[in-house]
Amino acid sequence: MNQISTAVSTVPQAKKPSRFSRSVMFAGGMFMLALQLIAGEANAINIPVSSFTCTQTSTATSTCVGTGFYAAGWQSGTGYWQYNLNAGGYSGITMTFTNTKSSAPGPASGQVYYNIGAGDVAVPGGSFAVTTSCQTQTISLPAACNGATNLIIRVKMLGATNNTATHRITSQNVFDGASTTCSTAPAGGTVSAGTNPVCNGNTTTLTVAGNGNGAGITTKWQTSPNNTSWTDIPGATGTTYTTAPLTATAYYRAVTTCAAVPGTPVASTNSVQVTVNTVAIGNVLANSPMLVDEVQTLTNSTPGGLWLSSRPNVASIDASGNLTGKFGGNTEVTYQVTDLATGCVGSKSVSVDVIWPNTLALYAGVDGTSTDVIPVPDDIVSQLKATGFGTTTPCGSGGLSGLTVTVANNAYNKDSARVSYIVKPEVGMALNMSRIHARARVSSTGATKARIAYRVANAGVWGPWVAQANDQALVSGNCGASANSWDFYTGNTANPNPTVNGIKDSLEVAVFPFAPGAATGTFQLNTLEVYGIVTTNANCNAGTVATTADSVLPAVVTICDTGSRFLNYNLGTGGVAGVGITYQWQSSLSPTSGFADIAGATGAVYNTGNLTTAGTRYYRVKVTCSISGTSDFSAVSSLTVAPTPANAGTISGAIASSTAIPFRHALIGTAYTLSSTVTGGTWSSNDTSVISINPTSGAITANIPGDAIITYRKDVNGCFGVTRDTVIAYRPGTKALYVGRGGNSTNVYAVAGVNGTSATALTLANWGSTTPCGNGGISGLTNTTTAVDQTTNGSIVTRVAATGAAFNATAITVTPRGTGAGTYKLYLAAKAVGSSLWTVSTPVDVEADDCGYSHNEVVFTLPSAISVTPAGVDFAVFGYNGATTNGLQINSFSVIGTGNAIISGNTGVNAFAAAQVELYPNPAKNTLNVKAAEQVNVVILSIDGKKLIERNNVKSVDVSSLVSGMYLIQVYNADNSALLKADKFVKH
Repeated sequence: MNQISTAVSTVPQAKKPSRFSRSVMFAGGMFMLALQLIAGEANAINIPVSSFTCTQTSTATSTCVGTGFYAAGWQSGTGYWQYNLNAGGYSGITMTFTNTKSSAPGPASGQVYYNIGAGDVAVPGGSFAVTTSCQTQTISLPAACNGATNLIIRVKMLGATNNTATHRITSQNVFDGASTTCSTAPAGGTVSAGTNPVCNGNTTTLTVAGNGNGAGITTKWQTSPNNTSWTDIPGATGTTYTTAPLTATAYYRAVTTCAAVPGTPVASTNSVQVTVNTVAIGNVLANSPMLVDEVQTLTNSTPGGLWLSSRPNVASIDASGNLTGKFGGNTEVTYQVTDLATGCVGSKSVSVDVIWPNTLALYAGVDGTSTDVIPVPDDIVSQLKATGFGTTTPCGSGGLSGLTVTVANNAYNKDSARVSYIVKPEVGMALNMSRIHARARVSSTGATKARIAYRVANAGVWGPWVAQANDQALVSGNCGASANSWDFYTGNTANPNPTVNGIKDSLEVAVFPFAPGAATGTFQLNTLEVYGIVTTNANCNAGTVATTADSVLPAVVTICDTGSRFLNYNLGTGGVAGVGITYQWQSSLSPTSGFADIAGATGAVYNTGNLTTAGTRYYRVKVTCSISGTSDFSAVSSLTVAPTPANAGTISGAIASSTAIPFRHALIGTAYTLSSTVTGGTWSSNDTSVISINPTSGAITANIPGDAIITYRKDVNGCFGVTRDTVIAYRPGTKALYVGRGGNSTNVYAVAGVNGTSATALTLANWGSTTPCGNGGISGLTNTTTAVDQTTNGSIVTRVAATGAAFNATAITVTPRGTGAGTYKLYLAAKAVGSSLWTVSTPVDVEADDCGYSHNEVVFTLPSAISVTPAGVDFAVFGYNGATTNGLQINSFSVIGTGNAIISGNTGVNAFAAAQVELYPNPAKNTLNVKAAEQVNVVILSIDGKKLIERNNVKSVDVSSLVSGMYLIQVYNADNSALLKADKFVKH
């Protein structure tokens, strides 16, 4: 049941005349109550509701119902509202509430039930209609409810037509009754505690029993630290009281008073001591802020505890207390200890900020509404502030969110909506800025562009906004995600980041979203960071401009031709900044002389631009105090441009391309090693389901039919050349082979030469279409039939014929792929040309995979070999049980048989006929013997083509592990170049 928190008063109150002026129905006990009121014999008292609950998810509301709740998701006859109250000392009880049906689906009516401990009983006359308008309902409760100390009233809602139905109802000031006013001290009763003792931070529930109750009697809970001085607990006036989370041992009691007659005695219950067990833990101390990649070891005087970080992506901590900065932001580091004697857990925590090196200030939002900005030593920051936005529901994660741009701006406007914060130096210090970075998210209808901007104040007067030179395109993302990450760009390639030294007053940084900025969309700022250092505000650091040896990073670097590199004057470590300090980057082809100024390169960061000429260049920074004219030079950075290899050589190995297969190819079951004319590189395959490869040796393993792109990469001085080749994998004895390309090819490879084969391109029938795949075999095929039927199922057919002597077809294999929801089924089939009878396999489910990829092979060993003559045989894949949005893809399709194989059109290695291979005993119990002129390879499959056992170079196979039934067996020659026999056997 969904609990609803209500403010409950247990002090009986005289009923207001206006309540009775609205009542129009009096019957039975209600009529008698009216007579008593007229005669002055009784007072109408409001009976407080001690708790109010609902079976539906509910929200407090005052619309229409006064003090009440709104609930959605009603279904006919399954939900109800529930009131719990103490009616002791009351009679002639009525309930009055205002209700409305706020949606057309209902509920259309309600029925009131009461429960006094013997189950729910319908209240006579307790049925009422509900409409879409607010209506007052008054219902008289039966005499059985009079004086019930634990009365439950349920209002069951009926007639909702779907789960979008909504209803609202009054929760307080609902029940009224009549009783003689108390005149003497009521009984105090006895108090008991639920959980006692409790662990620090937990609660317990106190209950009073045997106390006086009825009209005019009030109960009030009190607490004491010493069992002597007592304090009322605000709002605690029920027969039960649940404490707030407890941190110290305390005493509790209940006081019962006849409030209706001033001066009557007060009755108190016994006092109960609630003991709080605490776990003593030493304080947790940590340095904050700490840098990304910095490690500090935290300790605690209490042994045996557990270290935890609330945001391990910001800073992680191991069991030894080693805290490592991971990403800019804030985390709560907790040391947690469990007392084995009491089972209580205690903890101490410390807040730790993590920043990147050379940070002036960082905003990194965490809960969708946070505005805290992280400062560094010697500066002061404001809260993050959103200016000029409307608001809507915020995200539950990430930075400040739920911001709507209410004025459509198609271009950056300094007066438009912005999110910003202010950074100030401490007294006697100055800010020196070198970079601004932002991360943000927009909804799908939010702003499409943004700019970072900053402004500087001098003597309390703000200067103009300086915005980045380009618009940053924004893409939408999920709540809290940083789909957009960018830097302020000055528009100058050589000086891309904003460099402002010597800010003595204030710096404001902001992000302005716009274009079109429709009010229906939202903007979320997750990160806004200013980089730089804080220095003294003395001119040129009191005249010091000297730098140290590590003042330019990287000191030594190699890049590839056509590449570029950012070089950083390392502020705060080797580099200097301050009031009046300026920078000028210089370059030379010599490390010691010939340095010349680089035009426009006057910031703390320099971008070399694309460098195409091989060789080594040298860079340094000239640092000048503009006030005195004094200069110094940074250390020299060495940058070498290396040529990029055109490729990684020529690949060889496996079987060369031929007229039969115009790509390099490999037989499944045969070992191959690829090599290149350039040595020392690494190998990889884009589809390891088809062909896997050793990255060092180039040894490949062909796994299932299909093609894979083999990549060979050779790195030279950090620059790499690449050579790629396509390799097709297929099974020994393949007579016709389809390996799809581009998601739509239909060409089928066949055996070339005399006594070879011909194979038609794939023909398709009974297929619908959906979005095709741009990779692999024929794709985007749909068929929604639900039963095996060759006349309606989707079909993919190739007609294979002998170009000379006939051969026997023994098996068909495919590698399929499914997409989207649902499960496609397929089966394989064959029939002679002119025949209407298909030989079909058992249908199997098609497994989902990525575009163009299959990770399994479906094999159909024909029950008996089919003779393929020049007239031809049709081989087919049938598919069904799909959906209009669920496509089927066939990446490979193989026909396997005896005689010439597809490999270069040459005669197969078969040295003896299938008749020379004998299998016995059949049926077999534990061992199946294979009699042949030499050792052979054996594959045993289930009747639906699933491979179960594979053994090489054997004369017998242990089949004891198989369950009883019929199985398929394939016998290959020793190098798997020919299928010698395909048959069935029975396992007892």
